[in-house]
Amino acid sequence: MKNLLLILLQLPLFVCYGQKTEISVQANSGLSFYRGKSATSTPTAYTTDVGPPFFYVSSPYSKKSNFPYGLALQVQRVSSKNLLYGIKLGYDRFSTVSHLDRYGGAWGGMVMVENGRVNLQNDLLQANPYFGYRLFKQNVRLDITAGVNVGSILKSTYTVNFDDKPNFFDRDIADNEHINTEIDLGPTLGLAAEYQKVGVFVSYSHGVVNYMKNLNYYPDARVYSRYVRLGVSYRLW
Repeated sequence: MKNLLLILLQLPLFVCYGQKTEISVQANSGLSFYRGKSATSTPTAYTTDVGPPFFYVSSPYSKKSNFPYGLALQVQRVSSKNLLYGIKLGYDRFSTVSHLDRYGGAWGGMVMVENGRVNLQNDLLQANPYFGYRLFKQNVRLDITAGVNVGSILKSTYTVNFDDKPNFFDRDIADNEHINTEIDLGPTLGLAAEYQKVGVFVSYSHGVVNYMKNLNYYPDARVYSRYVRLGVSYRLW
């Protein structure tokens, strides 16, 4: 967080002294999902006499996207040879959904269900420094970029719901006991097209930080984020 604040404080200097500086605002959605041996779209819920909450799930990290979204500010400089570098600063909400098909006691006695769902949401403050190259095709600008995405995880929650089961299953869990990191990190590739001041873009972030690292009760767990952003932009400057 301190590093992100320093970047924000330095942005005015970057804008003032950089020639051919461009500033854009962006909104995106896309696909957010997880990979790794512990990512699953059909977790199991376990009931417990110790609570609340009165249940926990084997893994809330799903391979299926729900409805992620994000907002960002982009500042970049373009050289006379069409080389570019810049940074995106923004907020993203990763969202996934799992089908919960069974629940039961921690020591056995599973019950199959049809309408169980687990919804996971991770809120992150993101910084994406990058380099790239600009191509021109008539009036359209095409930017190809590569960089690294650094995310500070602000909040992680998941909801377990059974539509036809007793109310004690319909609880929002206030935090995520399956997470053991405050930072997400990974390489990012992007492609953006702009006509006049309006643009569209797509990017892919490949997380390399294990969200479930060093958990005493699950030492071999592996979960990594993946995010495909599809968005629109408007150039202010």
